[in-house]
Amino acid sequence: MTKIVMIGTIHTDIDGESRLNRILTDIAPDLVICEGLEEQELEHQKYVEVFRSLLSNSGMNTSVQRKLLELSTTSLYEGRTAKMFCEKSGTSFSYFNDSIDIPTDKEIEDRAKSTLEIYSALDPEKALELRRKLTAHNYAEANIFLNTPNEDMFFLLYDPKNLDKDGFGHRDKKMEDFLRQKIAVYPNATIATVTGFSHILQDPRNVSLYCRIRDLNPKRRLIG
Repeated sequence: MTKIVMIGTIHTDIDGESRLNRILTDIAPDLVICEGLEEQELEHQKYVEVFRSLLSNSGMNTSVQRKLLELSTTSLYEGRTAKMFCEKSGTSFSYFNDSIDIPTDKEIEDRAKSTLEIYSALDPEKALELRRKLTAHNYAEANIFLNTPNEDMFFLLYDPKNLDKDGFGHRDKKMEDFLRQKIAVYPNATIATVTGFSHILQDPRNVSLYCRIRDLNPKRRLIG
């Protein structure tokens, strides 16, 4: 029988790469399926290049540039990290290929400029410290409510905007369909899914990926 382990992340976790590597090593899956799609990885690479170029022309000292780069380019670490883990361990890897809008080059450039304008007013050292504290707080709270009767209430309090997004349930349905197809190809395997942790929670509308695959008896783990 196929074993499903749902791994929940926070997309802006500065230490997410090392956390995810540790949990994947512990699980030793036969297949890793990650939220998103290949095009997102390419989009992120463009964003990093644009942001790094803007930083190099900003006149800021090297230390500040390095910290701002770390602060603003952490997102989408999951796909990169999972893919590298799979390449090193000989594990199969795939994206869920759930539908996500990919920004144009102009939108990427505008977002990088806007981010730099906002972040340049911050003390990067304090901002990194605060980001880590907020991430640790969110993981701690999620771990308290996971597998309890109040789990859907936590979802409502933590991420209410997802209840107003048709895309949340729609994307999760695509993830479910993709996962069930893979189970047919990988019978008796251990499959790890890597998504933002909202997708592994019980939600009030029962549309999250977890709600859709409870019949598969998935195990759930947060990386923090």
